[in-house]
Amino acid sequence: MTLGDWIRQAEAALAGVGIDSPRLDAQLIAGSVIGRDRAYVLTHPEEEIDAKTLEPLLARRRRREPLPYILGTREFYGRFFEVSPAVLIPRQETETLLECVFDYLDEEPLTALDVGTGSGCIGLTLALEAPKWQVTCLDVSPDALNVAKSNARKLKAKAAFLLSDLFAEAPGPWDLIISNPPYVAEGEISQPEVKDWEPTLALYAENRGMAVYERLLREGRDLLRPGGLMMLEVGDGRADSLVRSAKLAGWQVAELREDLSGVPRAMVLNLP
Repeated sequence: MTLGDWIRQAEAALAGVGIDSPRLDAQLIAGSVIGRDRAYVLTHPEEEIDAKTLEPLLARRRRREPLPYILGTREFYGRFFEVSPAVLIPRQETETLLECVFDYLDEEPLTALDVGTGSGCIGLTLALEAPKWQVTCLDVSPDALNVAKSNARKLKAKAAFLLSDLFAEAPGPWDLIISNPPYVAEGEISQPEVKDWEPTLALYAENRGMAVYERLLREGRDLLRPGGLMMLEVGDGRADSLVRSAKLAGWQVAELREDLSGVPRAMVLNLP
């Protein structure tokens, strides 16, 4: 079978189970198996392939397993991070947090704590972009920390790693506390790729998705150095509630920044 024929058949199969981008997914699966990039797949439809070697990955995608878990990597801030079902899949909108960091802070030495690091995409990006910083990647999940450590080795990022339930083992003080915490309320997600595959520990929070935010705001107050900042990813529809919670906890909202889709996505907080 030619590569082009397999792509067409795979596209139809994926579309049939409701995949939003069936052709792209088919191309990326094919490229992963034959060891080529998407550009090669697009320009060599006549290449003969062994379709049997591609079928296992196609079957996984038809079961709505997220493509990054199948391929084993996801691009974030210009780098490829290893991912597995132990960690959330990095999203482009989370890069809004990094933009805030580098707009508010320079590269002079400081201490940064990435709370709920998952794959390490936030903390390790900080370590690589600002090598003078002392970055600590923290997670409550040992499996997630193992993925972050693997990414640090592969990317040659210098960071510390800490197993902790929020700040229990991380008293600080810190110049920057940054987090993309769980902020989804139970029942909010219907997309199978998220609901059935991504780790519930990193997705869901009690109190209508606000419980972890409220802990961060409450417990983080005494852990910042004077002039320090807290930066949080804002969940869809959570901006107003998070602003209220931050102010009630004694924080000042320095900025609420929108992502490329115009959705409030990153909140910058300081203490009066």
